[in-house]
Amino acid sequence: MAVYTQISVAELERALGDFGLQLAGAPEAVADGIENTTYFFNATAESGEPCTYVLTIFENCPQPQWRYASGLTSHLHRAGLPVPCPLHKRGGECEFWLAGKTALIFPKIRGAHLQQPGRHGCEIIGNYLARSHLAGQSFTQTLANSRGLSWLSNACKNLSGFVTADDNRLLDAQLERYQKLCNSNPNLPFGAIHGDLFRDNALFSRHQLVAVIDFYNACNDWWLLDVAIAINDWCSTDNDRRVDNRLAQVLLNAYHRVRPFTRCEQQCWQDILCIAATRFWVSRLLGVFAPQLLGSELKTKDPNEYKLRLQQHMASFPPLPKS
Repeated sequence: MAVYTQISVAELERALGDFGLQLAGAPEAVADGIENTTYFFNATAESGEPCTYVLTIFENCPQPQWRYASGLTSHLHRAGLPVPCPLHKRGGECEFWLAGKTALIFPKIRGAHLQQPGRHGCEIIGNYLARSHLAGQSFTQTLANSRGLSWLSNACKNLSGFVTADDNRLLDAQLERYQKLCNSNPNLPFGAIHGDLFRDNALFSRHQLVAVIDFYNACNDWWLLDVAIAINDWCSTDNDRRVDNRLAQVLLNAYHRVRPFTRCEQQCWQDILCIAATRFWVSRLLGVFAPQLLGSELKTKDPNEYKLRLQQHMASFPPLPKS
Protein backbone atom coordinates (compact mmCIF):
# COMPACT_ATOMS: atom_id res chain seq x y z
CA MET A 1 0.00 0.00 0.00
CA ALA A 2 1.25 3.46 -0.93
CA VAL A 3 0.06 6.70 -2.57
CA TYR A 4 0.62 7.02 -6.31
CA THR A 5 -2.80 8.39 -7.34
CA GLN A 6 -4.32 11.57 -5.91
CA ILE A 7 -8.10 11.75 -5.62
CA SER A 8 -10.54 14.57 -4.88
CA VAL A 9 -13.29 14.59 -2.32
CA ALA A 10 -15.86 15.21 -5.06
CA GLU A 11 -14.96 12.17 -7.17
CA LEU A 12 -14.89 9.90 -4.12
CA GLU A 13 -18.30 11.20 -3.04
CA ARG A 14 -19.73 10.39 -6.47
CA ALA A 15 -18.31 6.86 -6.39
CA LEU A 16 -19.61 6.15 -2.88
CA GLY A 17 -23.18 6.86 -3.96
CA ASP A 18 -23.29 3.47 -5.72
CA PHE A 19 -22.43 1.81 -2.40
CA GLY A 20 -25.05 3.67 -0.40
CA LEU A 21 -22.33 5.51 1.51
CA GLN A 22 -22.04 9.20 2.34
CA LEU A 23 -18.51 10.52 2.81
CA ALA A 24 -17.80 12.14 6.16
CA GLY A 25 -14.67 14.27 5.88
CA ALA A 26 -11.68 14.10 3.56
CA PRO A 27 -9.92 10.79 2.78
CA GLU A 28 -6.58 10.14 4.49
CA ALA A 29 -3.69 8.98 2.30
CA VAL A 30 -1.77 5.97 3.63
CA ALA A 31 1.95 6.02 2.85
CA ASP A 32 2.88 2.52 4.06
CA GLY A 33 3.42 -0.26 1.54
CA ILE A 34 4.66 -0.70 -1.98
CA GLU A 35 2.27 -1.64 -4.78
CA ASN A 36 -1.14 0.07 -4.63
CA THR A 37 -2.55 3.44 -3.60
CA THR A 38 -4.44 3.34 -0.31
CA TYR A 39 -6.71 5.77 1.52
CA PHE A 40 -8.70 5.55 4.74
CA PHE A 41 -12.02 7.40 4.86
CA ASN A 42 -15.05 7.72 7.10
CA ALA A 43 -18.54 7.34 5.70
CA THR A 44 -22.11 6.87 6.87
CA ALA A 45 -24.17 3.98 5.55
CA GLU A 46 -27.88 4.24 4.76
CA SER A 47 -28.54 2.74 8.18
CA GLY A 48 -26.96 5.88 9.64
CA GLU A 49 -24.02 4.00 11.15
CA PRO A 50 -20.63 5.72 10.66
CA CYS A 51 -17.72 3.44 9.75
CA THR A 52 -14.13 3.67 8.58
CA TYR A 53 -13.20 2.10 5.25
CA VAL A 54 -10.11 1.29 3.21
CA LEU A 55 -9.95 2.41 -0.41
CA THR A 56 -7.49 0.51 -2.62
CA ILE A 57 -6.64 1.87 -6.07
CA PHE A 58 -4.77 -0.62 -8.25
CA GLU A 59 -1.64 0.71 -9.90
CA ASN A 60 0.01 -2.31 -11.52
CA CYS A 61 -2.25 -5.17 -10.49
CA PRO A 62 -3.64 -7.00 -13.56
CA GLN A 63 -7.38 -7.60 -13.74
CA PRO A 64 -7.12 -11.41 -13.28
CA GLN A 65 -5.09 -10.83 -10.10
CA TRP A 66 -7.45 -8.43 -8.37
CA ARG A 67 -10.51 -10.39 -9.48
CA TYR A 68 -9.00 -13.54 -7.98
CA ALA A 69 -8.11 -11.69 -4.78
CA SER A 70 -11.61 -10.25 -4.51
CA GLY A 71 -13.21 -13.65 -5.05
CA LEU A 72 -10.93 -15.44 -2.61
CA THR A 73 -11.40 -12.91 0.19
CA SER A 74 -15.18 -13.15 -0.21
CA HIS A 75 -14.97 -16.96 -0.18
CA LEU A 76 -12.81 -17.10 2.95
CA HIS A 77 -14.99 -14.50 4.67
CA ARG A 78 -18.08 -16.63 4.04
CA ALA A 79 -16.19 -19.62 5.44
CA GLY A 80 -15.84 -17.79 8.76
CA LEU A 81 -12.18 -16.85 8.52
CA PRO A 82 -10.99 -13.39 9.68
CA VAL A 83 -10.68 -12.02 6.15
CA PRO A 84 -12.34 -8.71 5.20
CA CYS A 85 -14.07 -8.85 1.83
CA PRO A 86 -14.79 -5.92 -0.53
CA LEU A 87 -18.04 -3.97 -0.38
CA HIS A 88 -20.47 -4.54 -3.24
CA LYS A 89 -22.43 -1.90 -5.09
CA ARG A 90 -26.18 -2.02 -5.43
CA GLY A 91 -25.73 -3.74 -8.80
CA GLY A 92 -23.67 -6.52 -7.26
CA GLU A 93 -20.19 -5.58 -8.49
CA CYS A 94 -17.44 -4.69 -6.08
CA GLU A 95 -14.98 -2.98 -8.42
CA PHE A 96 -15.40 0.60 -9.67
CA TRP A 97 -13.45 3.31 -11.48
CA LEU A 98 -11.79 6.15 -9.62
CA ALA A 99 -9.30 8.61 -11.12
CA GLY A 100 -9.23 6.44 -14.23
CA LYS A 101 -8.21 3.28 -12.34
CA THR A 102 -9.89 0.23 -10.83
CA ALA A 103 -10.62 0.43 -7.11
CA LEU A 104 -12.14 -1.59 -4.26
CA ILE A 105 -13.48 -0.64 -0.84
CA PHE A 106 -13.01 -2.76 2.30
CA PRO A 107 -14.19 -2.23 5.87
CA LYS A 108 -11.29 -1.10 8.05
CA ILE A 109 -10.59 -3.57 10.83
CA ARG A 110 -9.27 -2.21 14.09
CA GLY A 111 -6.08 -3.97 15.01
CA ALA A 112 -2.30 -3.79 14.94
CA HIS A 113 0.56 -5.68 13.36
CA LEU A 114 2.69 -7.83 15.63
CA GLN A 115 6.25 -6.55 15.58
CA GLN A 116 7.45 -9.51 17.64
CA PRO A 117 4.99 -12.39 17.09
CA GLY A 118 6.53 -14.82 19.57
CA ARG A 119 5.12 -18.29 20.15
CA HIS A 120 1.51 -17.12 20.43
CA GLY A 121 1.53 -15.21 17.15
CA CYS A 122 3.25 -18.02 15.27
CA GLU A 123 0.76 -20.56 16.60
CA ILE A 124 -2.19 -18.42 15.51
CA ILE A 125 -0.80 -17.92 12.00
CA GLY A 126 -0.05 -21.62 11.59
CA ASN A 127 -3.62 -22.45 12.57
CA TYR A 128 -5.03 -19.77 10.24
CA LEU A 129 -3.00 -20.96 7.26
CA ALA A 130 -4.19 -24.54 7.60
CA ARG A 131 -7.84 -23.48 7.94
CA SER A 132 -7.56 -21.13 4.97
CA HIS A 133 -6.07 -23.86 2.77
CA LEU A 134 -8.83 -26.29 3.65
CA ALA A 135 -11.52 -23.64 3.15
CA GLY A 136 -9.99 -22.71 -0.21
CA GLN A 137 -10.53 -26.21 -1.58
CA SER A 138 -14.07 -25.22 -2.58
CA PHE A 139 -12.97 -21.95 -4.22
CA THR A 140 -13.53 -22.46 -7.94
CA GLN A 141 -11.51 -19.60 -9.45
CA THR A 142 -7.95 -20.44 -10.50
CA LEU A 143 -4.91 -18.28 -11.14
CA ALA A 144 -1.34 -19.38 -11.84
CA ASN A 145 1.42 -17.96 -9.67
CA SER A 146 2.78 -14.88 -11.45
CA ARG A 147 5.95 -15.17 -9.33
CA GLY A 148 6.62 -18.80 -10.23
CA LEU A 149 9.50 -20.49 -12.04
CA SER A 150 9.18 -18.55 -15.31
CA TRP A 151 9.17 -15.20 -13.50
CA LEU A 152 12.13 -16.20 -11.34
CA SER A 153 14.13 -17.35 -14.36
CA ASN A 154 13.54 -14.09 -16.24
CA ALA A 155 14.25 -12.00 -13.16
CA CYS A 156 17.57 -13.75 -12.54
CA LYS A 157 18.60 -13.13 -16.16
CA ASN A 158 17.79 -9.43 -15.78
CA LEU A 159 19.78 -9.24 -12.56
CA SER A 160 22.82 -11.18 -13.77
CA GLY A 161 24.74 -8.06 -14.78
CA PHE A 162 24.04 -6.24 -11.50
CA VAL A 163 24.87 -8.78 -8.78
CA THR A 164 28.16 -10.42 -7.85
CA ALA A 165 29.47 -13.62 -9.42
CA ASP A 166 28.85 -15.44 -6.12
CA ASP A 167 25.26 -14.24 -6.03
CA ASN A 168 24.74 -15.30 -9.64
CA ARG A 169 25.97 -18.79 -8.78
CA LEU A 170 23.67 -18.93 -5.76
CA LEU A 171 20.69 -17.81 -7.83
CA ASP A 172 21.48 -20.32 -10.58
CA ALA A 173 21.59 -23.11 -8.01
CA GLN A 174 18.15 -22.15 -6.71
CA LEU A 175 16.71 -21.99 -10.22
CA GLU A 176 18.05 -25.48 -10.81
CA ARG A 177 16.49 -26.60 -7.52
CA TYR A 178 13.12 -25.12 -8.54
CA GLN A 179 13.29 -26.64 -12.06
CA LYS A 180 14.11 -30.11 -10.71
CA LEU A 181 11.24 -29.92 -8.25
CA CYS A 182 8.79 -28.92 -10.98
CA ASN A 183 10.11 -31.61 -13.35
CA SER A 184 9.69 -34.30 -10.72
CA ASN A 185 5.98 -33.37 -10.56
CA PRO A 186 5.66 -33.98 -6.82
CA ASN A 187 2.25 -34.84 -5.47
CA LEU A 188 2.19 -31.77 -3.24
CA PRO A 189 -1.16 -30.50 -1.92
CA PHE A 190 -2.15 -27.58 -4.12
CA GLY A 191 -4.76 -24.86 -4.02
CA ALA A 192 -5.48 -21.24 -3.20
CA ILE A 193 -2.69 -19.54 -1.23
CA HIS A 194 -2.20 -16.03 0.14
CA GLY A 195 1.32 -15.87 -1.26
CA ASP A 196 2.45 -12.92 0.88
CA LEU A 197 1.41 -13.55 4.49
CA PHE A 198 3.92 -11.33 6.24
CA ARG A 199 3.40 -9.75 9.66
CA ASP A 200 2.22 -6.52 8.05
CA ASN A 201 -0.63 -8.39 6.34
CA ALA A 202 -2.22 -9.56 9.59
CA LEU A 203 -3.99 -7.52 12.27
CA PHE A 204 -4.33 -8.53 15.92
CA SER A 205 -6.46 -7.20 18.74
CA ARG A 206 -6.24 -8.39 22.33
CA HIS A 207 -3.88 -11.17 21.25
CA GLN A 208 -6.36 -12.51 18.69
CA LEU A 209 -6.12 -12.50 14.90
CA VAL A 210 -8.85 -10.17 13.61
CA ALA A 211 -7.90 -9.74 9.94
CA VAL A 212 -5.67 -11.13 7.21
CA ILE A 213 -5.35 -8.57 4.42
CA ASP A 214 -3.62 -7.81 1.09
CA PHE A 215 -4.38 -10.83 -1.08
CA TYR A 216 -2.89 -9.26 -4.23
CA ASN A 217 -0.26 -12.00 -4.52
CA ALA A 218 -2.82 -14.77 -4.00
CA CYS A 219 -2.84 -17.58 -6.54
CA ASN A 220 -3.00 -21.34 -6.94
CA ASP A 221 0.20 -23.06 -5.90
CA TRP A 222 1.61 -25.53 -3.38
CA TRP A 223 0.17 -25.00 0.08
CA LEU A 224 3.64 -25.70 1.44
CA LEU A 225 4.93 -22.60 -0.35
CA ASP A 226 2.46 -20.49 1.65
CA VAL A 227 3.77 -22.09 4.85
CA ALA A 228 7.40 -21.42 3.87
CA ILE A 229 6.66 -17.76 3.09
CA ALA A 230 5.09 -17.36 6.53
CA ILE A 231 7.94 -19.16 8.29
CA ASN A 232 10.52 -16.86 6.69
CA ASP A 233 8.86 -13.74 8.11
CA TRP A 234 6.90 -14.69 11.22
CA CYS A 235 9.67 -16.82 12.71
CA SER A 236 12.59 -14.51 11.94
CA THR A 237 14.43 -12.58 14.61
CA ASP A 238 15.17 -8.87 14.39
CA ASN A 239 18.63 -9.09 15.92
CA ASP A 240 20.30 -11.27 13.25
CA ARG A 241 17.41 -11.68 10.74
CA ARG A 242 17.63 -15.46 10.85
CA VAL A 243 14.71 -17.87 11.24
CA ASP A 244 14.29 -19.05 14.82
CA ASN A 245 13.70 -22.79 14.38
CA ARG A 246 11.93 -23.02 17.74
CA LEU A 247 9.32 -20.50 16.59
CA ALA A 248 9.12 -22.30 13.25
CA GLN A 249 8.24 -25.53 15.03
CA VAL A 250 5.42 -23.76 16.87
CA LEU A 251 3.93 -22.53 13.59
CA LEU A 252 4.39 -25.87 11.87
CA ASN A 253 2.85 -27.84 14.75
CA ALA A 254 -0.18 -25.53 14.82
CA TYR A 255 -0.68 -26.03 11.08
CA HIS A 256 -0.14 -29.80 11.30
CA ARG A 257 -2.83 -30.20 13.97
CA VAL A 258 -5.43 -28.85 11.52
CA ARG A 259 -4.08 -30.17 8.21
CA PRO A 260 -1.39 -32.86 8.65
CA PHE A 261 1.60 -32.61 6.32
CA THR A 262 1.96 -35.38 3.76
CA ARG A 263 4.97 -37.62 3.19
CA CYS A 264 5.71 -35.82 -0.07
CA GLU A 265 5.72 -32.48 1.72
CA GLN A 266 8.23 -33.92 4.19
CA GLN A 267 10.55 -34.80 1.30
CA CYS A 268 10.24 -31.43 -0.47
CA TRP A 269 10.27 -29.12 2.53
CA GLN A 270 13.87 -27.87 2.32
CA ASP A 271 13.46 -27.17 -1.40
CA ILE A 272 10.29 -25.17 -0.80
CA LEU A 273 11.89 -23.15 2.01
CA CYS A 274 14.80 -22.24 -0.27
CA ILE A 275 12.50 -21.38 -3.19
CA ALA A 276 10.37 -19.11 -0.97
CA ALA A 277 13.43 -17.28 0.33
CA THR A 278 14.86 -16.91 -3.19
CA ARG A 279 11.60 -15.46 -4.52
CA PHE A 280 11.66 -12.57 -2.02
CA TRP A 281 15.41 -12.06 -2.30
CA VAL A 282 15.00 -11.63 -6.06
CA SER A 283 11.93 -9.38 -5.86
CA ARG A 284 13.79 -7.07 -3.48
CA LEU A 285 16.88 -7.07 -5.69
CA LEU A 286 14.65 -6.00 -8.58
CA GLY A 287 13.49 -3.09 -6.46
CA VAL A 288 17.04 -2.05 -5.69
CA PHE A 289 18.07 -2.11 -9.35
CA ALA A 290 14.77 -0.76 -10.72
CA PRO A 291 16.30 2.56 -11.86
CA GLN A 292 18.70 0.67 -14.14
CA LEU A 293 16.27 -2.07 -15.17
CA LEU A 294 13.02 -0.09 -15.46
CA GLY A 295 14.12 3.50 -15.59
CA SER A 296 12.14 4.27 -12.45
CA GLU A 297 12.47 3.78 -8.71
CA LEU A 298 10.50 1.24 -6.69
CA LYS A 299 10.02 1.18 -2.95
CA THR A 300 11.70 -1.93 -1.58
CA LYS A 301 13.19 -3.55 1.51
CA ASP A 302 16.62 -4.97 2.26
CA PRO A 303 17.31 -7.93 -0.09
CA ASN A 304 20.03 -9.33 2.17
CA GLU A 305 17.45 -10.43 4.74
CA TYR A 306 16.25 -13.10 2.34
CA LYS A 307 19.69 -14.00 1.07
CA LEU A 308 20.65 -14.79 4.68
CA ARG A 309 17.51 -16.88 5.19
CA LEU A 310 18.19 -18.79 1.99
CA GLN A 311 21.72 -19.59 3.11
CA GLN A 312 20.40 -20.65 6.51
CA HIS A 313 17.88 -23.08 4.97
CA MET A 314 20.59 -24.55 2.74
CA ALA A 315 22.58 -25.41 5.87
CA SER A 316 19.77 -26.47 8.22
CA PHE A 317 16.02 -26.18 8.50
CA PRO A 318 13.16 -26.92 10.92
CA PRO A 319 11.65 -30.33 10.12
CA LEU A 320 7.97 -30.77 9.39
CA PRO A 321 5.96 -32.60 12.07
CA LYS A 322 5.23 -36.24 11.26
CA SER A 323 1.87 -37.93 11.63
